[in-house]
Amino acid sequence: MPFGYSKFAQDAQVIRNSLVLLDALILDDRFREHAKISKAMTLVWMAAVVEEFWKQYLSELCVRVGGASLRKRRKHLASASIYYFDVLGSMGEGKKLKRWGRVVEFFEKISVTGGVVAPTLPYDGRTVGPEHFDLVWKLFQLPGQIFPSPIHRQELNTLATRRNDVAHGNLTPQAVGGAVSVGDLMRIISRIEDIVENSVVCATKQWP
Repeated sequence: MPFGYSKFAQDAQVIRNSLVLLDALILDDRFREHAKISKAMTLVWMAAVVEEFWKQYLSELCVRVGGASLRKRRKHLASASIYYFDVLGSMGEGKKLKRWGRVVEFFEKISVTGGVVAPTLPYDGRTVGPEHFDLVWKLFQLPGQIFPSPIHRQELNTLATRRNDVAHGNLTPQAVGGAVSVGDLMRIISRIEDIVENSVVCATKQWP
């Protein structure tokens, strides 16, 4: 499937399989603290899988925009931002006359080519959260709901927060892992799968 979905699905299944084993481990009191750490690391793992998918997803979206007809790119003008993000950021620098010259060149390029330079990936490198999806829906003008439900949106936000708590040392792995059950983790990975599937479907509709 497109947009890196196949790799994501494989990773999600590996996580699910590991949770089955972890659920059995929890039954032994000797491994209780180890199980808490393992649950926290699973949250970090989930966030990493989402990030890997997200970068592949954005890369393929940029490729599809570049391969679309000039007419379609003009119709969805916001998508041209992937070609001119750096240029737009420099327009306010320097003397006014030079800035006007850059503005003229910018619009000439859009009218003639619709974007011929290498695209800039619309991703800031932070842990993927709802705000990243909000931007992409606006930028690529994707159809449909951004998330399958408000609960899915909150689940992604919570995952990002928990991942950062562990990765940045805000909370210990034991504290984060002790606050979730294996059932909670199973639910999270299922909802993340829903989010990814929805994203792929919506992107495919707009940029086939």
